[in-house]
Amino acid sequence: MKKLILLIAVIFAGLSISFAQQRGGGGRDNSTPEQRAQKEVEKLNEKLALNQAQKDSVYKYALESAQAQNELFKNAGGDREAAMSSMKDLNTKKEAKIKAILTPEQLPKFEEFQKENKGRGAGRGR
Repeated sequence: MKKLILLIAVIFAGLSISFAQQRGGGGRDNSTPEQRAQKEVEKLNEKLALNQAQKDSVYKYALESAQAQNELFKNAGGDREAAMSSMKDLNTKKEAKIKAILTPEQLPKFEEFQKENKGRGAGRGR
């Protein structure tokens, strides 16, 4: 009986570890820049009902930003603070480009979307 309980505990622990790894290992985003850009387009389209030209532009800006972020972290040499500061600059530039292509009706919704998302990343640092 003890062996059966131990076996069940080991199986449960193994499943827990495998599920954690599938989710990206503790919340890290292991997706490609292309996947992250597409996800951003989908989220913004959901909130703002973008037309095709806007979707294409947002994808272009988001992809450029995601690729630059990958390079930042790759070349950061362990200086996370410097990388995060540069990443904020990249995001600010991307947001300005996106705002430039939005209609006056979409701008307030975009601002609201930005406010909602600002708090999401605050607790992720280690």
